[in-house]
Amino acid sequence: MFRILWRILVFVGLTILTQLGGIAYLIGLAARRPWIVGVLAYVAFSLAAVLVAPQFGRVALACFTGEPRVASPLTCALNRHYATPKAFEVVSELGAAVPGTLILDANFPFWDGFPLLPHLSHDDGRKIDIAL
Repeated sequence: MFRILWRILVFVGLTILTQLGGIAYLIGLAARRPWIVGVLAYVAFSLAAVLVAPQFGRVALACFTGEPRVASPLTCALNRHYATPKAFEVVSELGAAVPGTLILDANFPFWDGFPLLPHLSHDDGRKIDIAL
């Protein structure tokens, strides 16, 4: 009973933290080597999200190059670097005008209404935390 509860808590926690982590965790559970398969599934989902997110009205912000870029690689690893095309345009103009602008948090790649903890207002891809 404890094992089932633990797995439910891990699934919910990873889903809340990364939006895609819970699904990768379930795939890992079905494999012989759960951690390796789960991590590989998460990486594959994260890479695929960059291609699929525009169909959900989101685009990925720059992770390592360009202006502005995210402040921490962890933001990209947790899939918290997506915004609507309009918000992307605004923050890109800001990055061009103010070099060194950093993105702290934006939104997940899919579905409006999925809050980005601890920023409950970040649920539609139109809000981006920046540092100047």
